Amino acid sequence: SADIMHKGHINILKTARKYGEVIVGLLTDKAIATYKNVPYLNFNQRKIIIENIKYVKKVIPQNTLDYSYNLKKVKPDYVIHGDDWKKGVQRDTREKVVKYLKNNSGKLIELKYTKGISSTVVKNKIFDLLINELKKTNINIVDPDKISFKNRNKLLKLNSNLDYQLGPEIGFSQVNPIMFMVGQPLGIFWGAETDGIYENWEQANASGVSNAAPGEINYINRNQDEVIDFEDYVKIGDPNPDFTYAIGSEFNYKNWDLSLLFTGQEGGDLFWVDSWQLSGLFRTRNHLSDSFQNSWKAPLTYSNGLLTYDPSVGNTSGVMHPAAIVQNGNRSEPSDRQVFDGSFLRLKNINLGYNFNFEGGRSLRLYVSGQNLITWTQYPGYDPEVQTYTKNPQRRGVDFGTYPGIKSYIFGLRFNY
Repeated sequence: SADIMHKGHINILKTARKYGEVIVGLLTDKAIATYKNVPYLNFNQRKIIIENIKYVKKVIPQNTLDYSYNLKKVKPDYVIHGDDWKKGVQRDTREKVVKYLKNNSGKLIELKYTKGISSTVVKNKIFDLLINELKKTNINIVDPDKISFKNRNKLLKLNSNLDYQLGPEIGFSQVNPIMFMVGQPLGIFWGAETDGIYENWEQANASGVSNAAPGEINYINRNQDEVIDFEDYVKIGDPNPDFTYAIGSEFNYKNWDLSLLFTGQEGGDLFWVDSWQLSGLFRTRNHLSDSFQNSWKAPLTYSNGLLTYDPSVGNTSGVMHPAAIVQNGNRSEPSDRQVFDGSFLRLKNINLGYNFNFEGGRSLRLYVSGQNLITWTQYPGYDPEVQTYTKNPQRRGVDFGTYPGIKSYIFGLRFNY
């Protein structure tokens, strides 16, 4: 993930360079969110950092924990990795890599895990330094190791002894991406997993899906038939946050006073319905310009009524979005492309005032305040505090184009006499 680079990462890259040109498969924000917290730096920021390391030739997006797609694409002679993936969430990934390399005359080189250093250790050290500096001030600090709040729930039983039940329909396509399943948290998101965009006909034909084509979304065909349907669906998100919080502080200095209120949420996925249209690039509708710029474009030129293949043009490799088309295409499946991390920190309220005191107990306070001024989040929608279905608990975490929270400023005075 390379959220915070450390000597362990550099050691792997330096060793890899001895075997040839180094191509780094960098996990996207979505891929990281499937097994741990979303990184502090987004994908593009992390990509820029790694591209500027001297040992690296190229960086490509790794859209899932499964390396199979990129292995088939790059066809490496060597895969260099730390040996810490033999256990835990990446164990299955390692087994697939070993199998691929065995069938394709490749070699896996595993470097010994660098003890005492990891992104988590670095983050904790930075946090400890911050806490120690704050403790030198007059601000009271609560030791974060003594705080442990975790929001957990699990569906134990459904009527009629059902194993699962689909939630209500949502969106213009009237799909059912919400699942109530025994043993799972309430209202999880259920749909297809994706692995980027088909670059060419070779990849599309290898999928076995009947309507697969270059420039279309590569849905994971789990049951290996010719269609993508409910049988291929898996859990793609969980709208339940790990925890929510609020932090308030008041400060006074001579005649000045300042109050702050921060609110936030850690974890909790959002199903952004409008992303189907804004990033799907189908039909003649409005789309995000960033999505179009990073979409698949055919290597063709048009002149005098003729289309000509020209590999020097187009954009087919490592793109994030499908080709622009005028029909619907194969893009109405609920999938992980609509699911985003809803974590955020918001400056909910700030109030700054100055007090004038007069004889006879009279006073005048001039103040300025603001609400919802700043929000720190990686959610690409309008507002991570989704308000679409606040009165419908079966549609929690669904963002269907509601207006964001209002940002407001107030200037005023209060006179006591």
